[in-house]
Amino acid sequence: GYFLYIGSQITLPMARYCSAHLLLLYLITMPVFLLAQTPVQVGKDFREEVLSKQVALLEDASKSLTIQDILSKKSIFKPNNHPFINPGFTNSYYWVRFRVSNLDSVERDLILEVENPHINKLQLFTVSRNQVKASKITGDHFRFAQRPIRHPHFLFPIHIPPGETLTYYLCVDKH
Repeated sequence: GYFLYIGSQITLPMARYCSAHLLLLYLITMPVFLLAQTPVQVGKDFREEVLSKQVALLEDASKSLTIQDILSKKSIFKPNNHPFINPGFTNSYYWVRFRVSNLDSVERDLILEVENPHINKLQLFTVSRNQVKASKITGDHFRFAQRPIRHPHFLFPIHIPPGETLTYYLCVDKH
């Protein structure tokens, strides 16, 4: 399964990529439904938080949905009511949605960590003010050098301007 966790501890391999705070979303297995109704709130006192109940999931059995399709289907995401995310064995893609609010007056540079090393393909999309920004694609079907941050886990840098709430969509192919 996947377990979502946020923390401000910076480990040595990540220290050169992180500023004051670290967002660690530890996704252990990707199933179950996730709904990001409650944003993760970060600020100067932010340390860590379990996120599994702050996310929503959408199963893409066709494996053909784009981020634009996903944005038009916001209402069919289902909340995760479990302490972890685990859809079990599947041939589907899953979309994970979550939100992060920066309550501080300074920007926050965070890290999204997906610890499960057996995910074929991952791509993170950020939505702010109806604008979509895509991250690099990574996964165990791609070269290690292609990872956004070179680390044994899949890490994505997340930048949140002061006072903003951003929505994230993580596309996961674990079939």
